[in-house]
Amino acid sequence: MKRTKYPQAELLRNMGLVQKIAWSFHLSTGLEVQDLISEGYLTYLEMLKKWDPERGAHTTFMWFCVRVGLQAYLTQQRKHYAIDITEIKFPIQKKEYSEDLTEDANFICNLILKDPQAFITYSKDEIHRRIKFALLNRGWGLNRINKNLQELKVKFS
Repeated sequence: MKRTKYPQAELLRNMGLVQKIAWSFHLSTGLEVQDLISEGYLTYLEMLKKWDPERGAHTTFMWFCVRVGLQAYLTQQRKHYAIDITEIKFPIQKKEYSEDLTEDANFICNLILKDPQAFITYSKDEIHRRIKFALLNRGWGLNRINKNLQELKVKFS
């Protein structure tokens, strides 16, 4: 591929590949696809300046850079949304919380209160992992999970 003077022209030629990479991240992480596509475009434009045609194909370089950029974005998002589940003090009776919470947050409370021993006897990290795993298996995305865990933390901390 001929290197143009304007990186935007290169980006326009390869928008589909950036979108495909972002979509695969969306499917595996649940993050908003538009956020991932935007981050992919920004990463690509930054890295386009460093591309050397003698070191490899443009699309190979692009694929690698966008994936690395999206992985860094994912790491940043995980740190931003990290929540300590053990800081949440859940109520004993359902009526104490159900009216003030969203339907999703109520679902998480019911999931935990249905079988507290499945969560409480483990470390903080393991509790968090088990809750996320249970919700991911029900088709929830990470944004939805983190938003509702944050709601619970605010309500019960």
